[in-house]
Formats: sequence, structure tokens, C-alpha cells
Amino acid sequence: MTAMPDAAPEVVRDARCCAQRIGLYAVRSLHAELDLYPKPGLVSPRDNGAHADMNAATFVRSLFALRHYFSDIAAAGMRGAAFDELRRLGVAAERRMLCATRGVNTHRGAIFCLGLIAAAAGRAAADGHPHDTDTALRAALTTWRADLIVAPVISGAAPSHGRLVAGRHGASGARAVKRSPDFPACSAWRCRRCAQRSRAAPSPAPRKSTRCSRCLRA
Repeated sequence: MTAMPDAAPEVVRDARCCAQRIGLYAVRSLHAELDLYPKPGLVSPRDNGAHADMNAATFVRSLFALRHYFSDIAAAGMRGAAFDELRRLGVAAERRMLCATRGVNTHRGAIFCLGLIAAAAGRAAADGHPHDTDTALRAALTTWRADLIVAPVISGAAPSHGRLVAGRHGASGARAVKRSPDFPACSAWRCRRCAQRSRAAPSPAPRKSTRCSRCLRA
């Protein structure tokens, strides 16, 4: 793939706009998830759910800290970046999130899963495919799957709740994506399906309820 700096100015401009659009979609989806109510045990603007260490304002601060990450990783995907570069972007984004939330993990899973989706969308767009099609996303995700399988846990990093549960109960977590490369694409498809169906609801309140119900049943 031709390196982006060597491309014509208009190509670079179009690529930058595409990456920014993908990043905007990602941030909007996370804000929509925060705004959604009811979500059993999860934070919303109405209450903190089952959490004593975070509220909606914590999530908003986190989203503000991540506002450039998704467009940056989409741009990296468009360049055909290696997994190590995607990993560095994700680690840096996690640091910014933890700084903004004073150590509270609000979006670690989104940094990983939605970050990979954004990178895959960028790669698919660079290859000339519509970046919102599941086939193109799955094909792009295979680019990094081998590296994802062998990627080590960062030395010295505090164990996440997911790692603790995996160690204690043998449950799979976010890293199970490496064994199921279709998960992110399928998740994106489910979110689109839920959004499409919920738009048929007659008013904002039923629309939110419909969207929540569809997401829980998807």
C-alpha cells in the first residue's frame, strides 16, 4: 500500500476526512451507549448503576480524552500499520483515559474492541471497500489477528477485572477476540441493526427502550 505522505494532497485530505469520520462515529456510539437507559448495573445520566467509583461525568471526561484516538487508529489502519503501532496508540489512549478519570477504567474495552473496528474500517476504506460492511471489516481484521494472538500482557500493568475473572473462573474476556475474529464485525452489525429497528419507534422514550431491548437481545 502506498504510504500516505507520498500520496497526492487531495488523497491525503480525503483519507484524513475519512479517518475523522470513522473516529466521530466511534465517539458518538460511546456517547449513545452512555445516554442509553435503562441498562442493568451500568452508568447512565440517570444513575450510577452498580458502580460507586464512576458516574456519567466520569464517562464524559473519558470520552473527551479519547476524542482523537479513534480517528488516529483509523488513519493507522488506512496506512496498513502493523499491530505494534495500533497497540502503542491503544496504550497511549488508555493512559489518557486513566488520567482523565483519576484511575477509573471507563473505556478500556472500547479502546481495544472499538479501536480494532476503527482500524479495520480505515483499512477497508483504503482498499476501496465501504467501511461499514461486515465482510470488509472481517477481512481487514485478519490483517492483525496473528499478532493479536501472541501479543503479551503489558508487564507491570495492574490486572483488569476481566483478567481477574478469567484467572479465577476461566471466563473469556476482551482478548477472546483473538479466537473469534468475527466478534467485532458482528458487534458492529448488531449495533447497526438495533439502531435501524429503533428508529421506527414513535417517540424518543420508546426509541431508547427499543434500542436497549434490542442490544440486550442481540
